[in-house]
Amino acid sequence: MSQPAYYDSIANDPRFIEHIHKKNRMLWLLMLIFFVFYFSLLIGAAYFKPLFATLIWGQFNFGLIFAVSQYFFAAGLAMFYAHYMKKVDATMLQILAAHPDK
Repeated sequence: MSQPAYYDSIANDPRFIEHIHKKNRMLWLLMLIFFVFYFSLLIGAAYFKPLFATLIWGQFNFGLIFAVSQYFFAAGLAMFYAHYMKKVDATMLQILAAHPDK
C-alpha cells in the first residue's frame, strides 16, 4: 500500500522536522532521568548500605523510603510526559492544518 502524496510534503516541512527533533530530545531526556533515578536505587543498595540503612522515621530507613519514592517519581514523570504530549499533539495538528493538500 502506497502513502498518499501529502505525506512527503508534511514530512519535509521544516516545522515538522524541528518538532520531531524536539520531541525526541525530550523523550531521551526523560528516559535518561528515569534510568539514573532507578539505577541509583540498585547502586545505592549495593554500595552504600550504611546510608540506605539509616533510620529516618520509626522503622523506616532511607533505603525503604527511597524505594517507595520510585513509584511517586515514575507517576510524576508519566504525568509530565502526558502533559508534554498534549502540547506535541496540538502543535502537530497545527502543522497538519497548514497543509491544504491533505
